[in-house]
Amino acid sequence: MSFVARVLVVIALVATALLVWHLRHVALLVFGSVIVAVIVSGLAGLIARLGMTHRMGVLVAVILIAILVAAMAWMVGDALAAQFDSLRANLGSAVEALRQWLREQPFGRSILDLWDESVGQDLAMGRIASAASVTLNATLDLVLIVLGGVYLAAERELYRGGVVRLAPQKYRPLLADTLDRCAGALVGWLKGQGVSMVVVGVATAAGLALVGAPLPMALGLLSGLLEFVPYFGPLAAGLLAVLFAFTEGPQMALYVALVMLAVQQLESNLLMPLVQKWAVRLPPVLALFAVLVFGSMLGVMGAVLATPLMVVLMVMVRHLYVEHTLEGGRQDGGRNDG
Repeated sequence: MSFVARVLVVIALVATALLVWHLRHVALLVFGSVIVAVIVSGLAGLIARLGMTHRMGVLVAVILIAILVAAMAWMVGDALAAQFDSLRANLGSAVEALRQWLREQPFGRSILDLWDESVGQDLAMGRIASAASVTLNATLDLVLIVLGGVYLAAERELYRGGVVRLAPQKYRPLLADTLDRCAGALVGWLKGQGVSMVVVGVATAAGLALVGAPLPMALGLLSGLLEFVPYFGPLAAGLLAVLFAFTEGPQMALYVALVMLAVQQLESNLLMPLVQKWAVRLPPVLALFAVLVFGSMLGVMGAVLATPLMVVLMVMVRHLYVEHTLEGGRQDGGRNDG
């Protein structure tokens, strides 16, 4: 390759990086759709074993997911909605209960002073419009991600082939293999994460109900969902649960804190070692810094999608740089990208 060609390639790469940065929100939506497509395609693959085509399997998978969600809403929807309404209505009283408890502690005054300086006295009024806007945007983003994921799953070979054909002919097999490895790594990570989210959600709800804490179902569901974001998600769920427990008094807050701590110890020391035997393992330090880096660069959605993004990046670096470049295209016969 001549010097001019190398310069043009560098310019093209820089221009592509700048374009992706300016369209980073759209890029995150696309990646979220890829995650949904991986989930739907996995279910469709199981269904297709019954003799259906892949597209029919995708349709059946979407219908089954919709039926499952509707059945859960029918069974526990009313109680869950009531608890979320109570959670929203009692947020102010929970904060005031915490402030009252802090006023009675020797160290409480300094904490309250820091709180008032950083947050301000008009927290509720100043954030209502912003919270409503964020909620609306998040809902629209979620709808786009789900719809995009279904379309990607229905025509996965079309889109995969289109991406592969963007590469020069001699690099197409390498790119196709890399895409397959990334998809396999995402499947493994999603399996482990799904098990962890379900167990944490159920264990949290059961533990909170056992100690008589308020809103156990709502807080259990939030704990399970926030488990998707490592470290910071469980921390936010724990703080929220303890905050609402203060409406019942400091003793209940202590019980709730112990429950949340016990659930996280169960997840970290018992569940995850079992799950990691058959799911993709992401080193903890990479997961932590992924949330910090992508969260600071890309906002809330970047923090939510940070871990699967790091899973994909880890596979790409290992396959394209370590194995193909440094080790000269090593063929180890294994496809364990965890």
